[in-house]
Amino acid sequence: MFDPVPDYLPPFESPGSNPELAKKYPLSIVSPKPHAFLNSQYGNATDKQAVQGSQTVFIHPVDAAERDIVEGEVVRVFNDRGTFCGPAVLHEALMPGLIMANVGHWQNKSSGSTVNSITADRHSTLGNAGVYSDNLVDVEKIAEPAGL
Repeated sequence: MFDPVPDYLPPFESPGSNPELAKKYPLSIVSPKPHAFLNSQYGNATDKQAVQGSQTVFIHPVDAAERDIVEGEVVRVFNDRGTFCGPAVLHEALMPGLIMANVGHWQNKSSGSTVNSITADRHSTLGNAGVYSDNLVDVEKIAEPAGL
C-alpha cells in the first residue's frame, strides 16, 4: 500500500513556515478560480460580471472583528508586493486566519488592482503553477475608493 501523501511540502508563506513574515502579515489568502469567468477570460463581459459580482474579500468574523470590519465595508488587502480592494463578506466557513478572494477580475473593471498584485512572483512546486494560494497578507478597512 502506498502512502496517499508521500511528501509534504509546506507553504512558502504561512505562519508555520515563515513566522517572521507572519508577524507583519498574519493572514493567509486563498484565491480560487471564479465561477463565472474562465480564469480572467470573460472578466470584461458584462453578463459574466453580473453573475460573478465585484471583487469581494471573504473574511472570518473573528478576523474582521479584530480589525473593526463589518459586512460590506470596503477593505484593503495588502503585503509588500501590492494591494487590492473590495467589499468585505464575513463568512464562518473560512478558518480564522484565512481570507479568500477570487482571481480573474480585471484591474480596469474593479478597484484598479486585483489579487494578482499581492501574489508572489514565483512558481509552485506542484506543476510550476502560480502561487495564488500561498501568500501572507493583512486587511484593513478603508473609505470606499472610486470605481467600486
